[in-house]
Amino acid sequence: MLIVRTSFVVATAVALGCGGGDSGSESSGAATGSRVTCVVTEMAGGTTIYTLCEEGTGFYADQVRAACSRPPATTPGAPHAVINSDPCPRANALGACTITTNVGSFTGWHYADGTTTADQIAMICAQTGQMFIAP
Repeated sequence: MLIVRTSFVVATAVALGCGGGDSGSESSGAATGSRVTCVVTEMAGGTTIYTLCEEGTGFYADQVRAACSRPPATTPGAPHAVINSDPCPRANALGACTITTNVGSFTGWHYADGTTTADQIAMICAQTGQMFIAP
């Protein structure tokens, strides 16, 4: 069964959420409008079961920053989100879906979870009108 969690930034094009994660600390290099990265990790029983990393520039940077800066989740096992200005990691990446508009760009990196393949991510990118980026 294919399970892919789609970023709210892509799903709504206005970045309404980042998966309900905990707030992290933003590095000093993430000025308004510059690149902002949100890494969302979901754990179960001490094991990472899912990771998604979102990068935004321009308008999308502001949206990723706002979505990733939500109050900490109180539900045990809820996804944990960290915001910074570093590029998303490429280790274990299956690929990314990206969209560029006149107001900025958004890229959502998906990582190996044992159930999803790079071909499935590429198919989802195509179905949502986004460009696939191989790691």
